[in-house]
Amino acid sequence: MKNYHYFKGRYESTNPIRGRKEDIRPVGSRRRTWERLVHIDDAYGVADRDVPLVMYAEDTLTIQTSWMTPSIGSFMTTYLPSGFSVSKQYNTLWLEINGKQYPLAPRERLPAPCKVYITSKAREYQDNDPKTNFYIPEYFLPLMVAGDTYKPLYETLLVKRVNRQRAAELRGRIRPFVEFCTSLLRLSDGVLRWEVIKEYHPKIASDYWLPRGDYILSKHNETGRNLRVLLSASSDDYLKILCNLAAQKNSTLCLVSRSGGPPSNWLSPGPFDVHFNTTALERFLYRIHDNDEENIYDLVETPVTENKQTNVIGYAK
Repeated sequence: MKNYHYFKGRYESTNPIRGRKEDIRPVGSRRRTWERLVHIDDAYGVADRDVPLVMYAEDTLTIQTSWMTPSIGSFMTTYLPSGFSVSKQYNTLWLEINGKQYPLAPRERLPAPCKVYITSKAREYQDNDPKTNFYIPEYFLPLMVAGDTYKPLYETLLVKRVNRQRAAELRGRIRPFVEFCTSLLRLSDGVLRWEVIKEYHPKIASDYWLPRGDYILSKHNETGRNLRVLLSASSDDYLKILCNLAAQKNSTLCLVSRSGGPPSNWLSPGPFDVHFNTTALERFLYRIHDNDEENIYDLVETPVTENKQTNVIGYAK
């Protein structure tokens, strides 16, 4: 049975790799040195790249994660008690216990301070500290040991839910821009011509690519920027912003083609027309608005269930 005594025994019986400054005790193949046995304070367990994932103490089991990848989930499942499993959905790793789904990391990373594990020692850094290699939120699921079973300490999640009435009111601020885009594109069968695009972005005519730094609206923008653009835009800016979206050649919003040719996901460099999906464009504009506008959400408490829930930000403690 995988428990405190099992991992304490494995740690003590595994020889460290010779010739290393660090105490590295691989949990499996000795070539996979990033997957290792660790001992921190009064707990023993396994770590991936110095991040303790599954740690057993005599009275608790603490589970946390690093990267949101299926391979990390599979690695954790191997060293969890029988009946536990970890899988990925909604950009989150989920721990299944007795049919219930517990999130191991929030969809949105929690703010500073963050706990970062380096060579098995916990050190505190503020967010964006350049000395930090990566950030691990102080977000984990401790379980109490009761005999040979484990009981989660937290059974209630904090979840963001859209307040539909408030969302409709706030989205109304950008409706003139959305209606301008959809109306214009319906008149042209969803096509924005190369001549119009390059008029608003002259330098695109040289290499036919718009640098990401010139994107006006983008999911890659820092938080708040998209909302500021949408709220400050005047009717004189609408066509420029639409041409900017066209020049990005975002395949979720549009296809591209040579003038008069069939639309495609990709073209070699050269003049291009853009064929927008107006429904996808409308959804995109409202989504980037909502991502930056926290006031459309209510924070609600919801019990852990057998379903993996969306927009989880933490546990209600």
